[in-house]
Amino acid sequence: MRIPSSPLENNKFIKMKSNNYSLLWKLTISFIVLLVLNSMLIVYLFFNTSLNYERESNQKLNKNIASQIVKDVTPLMAGAVYKKNVQEIMHYLMAINPSIQVYVLDPVGNILTYVAPKNTVVRTKVELNPLKTFIKSNGNNYVEGDDPRDSKGKNVFSAAPVIENNKLIGYVYVILASNDTQNLKAIIQNSYFFKMALKYIFIIIFISLLTGFLIFWFLTKNINDIVTVFKKYSAGDLTARSTSKGNSDFSILSETFNEMADTIESKITTITDIDNMRKELIANISHDLRTPIASLSGYSELMIDKNEILTPSERNKYLNTIYSNAKKMEKQIQDLFELSKLESVDIKINKEPFHLGELIVDITNKFKIIANQKGVHLNSILSSDVTIINADISLIDRMIQNLIDNAIKMCKSGDSVNIIIDKKDESIQLIIQDTGPGIPANELPHIFERFNKGLKNKENSTGLGLSIVKRILELHNYTISVLSKEKEGASFIITL
Repeated sequence: MRIPSSPLENNKFIKMKSNNYSLLWKLTISFIVLLVLNSMLIVYLFFNTSLNYERESNQKLNKNIASQIVKDVTPLMAGAVYKKNVQEIMHYLMAINPSIQVYVLDPVGNILTYVAPKNTVVRTKVELNPLKTFIKSNGNNYVEGDDPRDSKGKNVFSAAPVIENNKLIGYVYVILASNDTQNLKAIIQNSYFFKMALKYIFIIIFISLLTGFLIFWFLTKNINDIVTVFKKYSAGDLTARSTSKGNSDFSILSETFNEMADTIESKITTITDIDNMRKELIANISHDLRTPIASLSGYSELMIDKNEILTPSERNKYLNTIYSNAKKMEKQIQDLFELSKLESVDIKINKEPFHLGELIVDITNKFKIIANQKGVHLNSILSSDVTIINADISLIDRMIQNLIDNAIKMCKSGDSVNIIIDKKDESIQLIIQDTGPGIPANELPHIFERFNKGLKNKENSTGLGLSIVKRILELHNYTISVLSKEKEGASFIITL
């Protein structure tokens, strides 16, 4: 099914197709932003790791400076600063490392004196816990202490206690990273290792962007195909189907859509067929009821107009005609009502076990009077090992009655109708067989259709009996086949 397109629809489709690619760019831009943020985080972490590595390396390489100063130069004597020795420390440092700072502390951390650039020390006291941790681990643990030149800053250091007469009289506290942080950062940034790391990071970013774009393009290509099919379907092209295949989630979505579209198309086809059948049914009902209604109206009007001059026999004849046509209308309405109920989507069958042979005997007894009046022999041939079946007894009863009724109507005086039950393999076969004129070959494929013309011409048949039979069998998942030759009768074979 395809709703005709228009120029407006074509423009809409072009716009829709271009919009489909927005997902690719949204994913790509989101990936770029995420990648740049991650890269910035990596650079930041790398830089800080390098900075900490430089400091830790500096501390471990120079961890013994303070203890060496205490060993070679005594800055404290009797708990007081020995200024001459402090001056010697300055010359000592010029020989070892002129960039470090030396502070002499009392036992509680107060700064007694220092060797550092003038007017740069802003603290008067240093927290001792980092010094104690450093001394306890012999300088093997990385630890930072207070930087006297920064009121809040920390820096790596070397420290050693000053002992006199087995008594702690102070500490020598050496700040190792005399270069400020900015200078150290500049050193790291200018290092070959850092530059190469940044180079490789940018290469990885470029490769990741290219790879990510290709991956997103490949993934969104399927989405674009699926969205295009969705849009076509919503625009009225009910034959639109997705061709995406594979085991991915998008392929599963595509297959699910195709299944849904097939189901919808099937439902639409069914609804269309039902609507066509409804129209055909109304047309047939209108046509079939026209004759009995006309007959009822005509004979009723005749009796009213000529009531005084009608003889009893004529009046009886007219009443019989009216009654016959009324019964025919009643039968047709009943069959239509029953077929309508059977074709309802909400119908439920009530299965129960019952003896099929007993049901056949009851039905045969009902039809014997009708068969005898017409001169038709009605026989039942039941297999002894057929006992119980599980089905809706009222529907099976109606099905068998319709088949026997049709068989009798097809026969003339002297013919026979046989009802046979036989066991075949794992199934039970119910056969309604007559010796009537048979069904013409051209009518055989259409005998189960509503208002079948061949049967409607037989006596008072409504042409719905075999349609009801077919529907009852469908509800039970039973099968029926028909064997017939002209002038040799017909056999309806039902496999239960």
